[in-house]
Amino acid sequence: MHLNPVFSIPLWSDILYEISDQNLSDAETCLRQLNRQDNLGRNISNRGKSFQSKTKFTEDFVDTPLENILEIILTRLQNCMADLDSPKELEFESLWFNINSESGYNVVHTHSGILSGTFYISIPEPAAPLKITREFDMINHFWGSIESRHRTPITSTVATLVPEPKLLVAFPSFMPHGVEQNMAKEDRISLSFNTRIKRT
Repeated sequence: MHLNPVFSIPLWSDILYEISDQNLSDAETCLRQLNRQDNLGRNISNRGKSFQSKTKFTEDFVDTPLENILEIILTRLQNCMADLDSPKELEFESLWFNINSESGYNVVHTHSGILSGTFYISIPEPAAPLKITREFDMINHFWGSIESRHRTPITSTVATLVPEPKLLVAFPSFMPHGVEQNMAKEDRISLSFNTRIKRT
């Protein structure tokens, strides 16, 4: 019989070289200052020594080092929509930042919105990977029972992506994902987002 893969789920990634090292450093300083102002944050997917900020919006970053970065990210996300053959424009629905200290991680979860993603600001070595998974509906109900001997794009349930500073990653908001444990002594800092169709 012919094997015909039916669906494919996109995962975009790009290094934003146009963001200067100084801009990135200033962005980290800005986020650490916000962290000091609100060191409680919220507990969503973060576990261990992991901080997640309360929801932020684009206007919260006006006149900060993040304003320029968000404009560049949004331009890249419009390219993603072009890949999907969509004429719709996106805007940020929500933003938040993550500081995973040593042993911090994020359990598998999904988001609301159209496209979600993360921009990486500070990534210590060894870099804790982003984990993309189909385990919510695959491991228990299908792949876990057939005991595949080899992992292929069809039989794999987990894919990982090792981040680095200035890396932007985007994916459909429904895609389950998590962050593996930070094994470094330094903080892993990132800015995450959800998008929606731009309101007119």
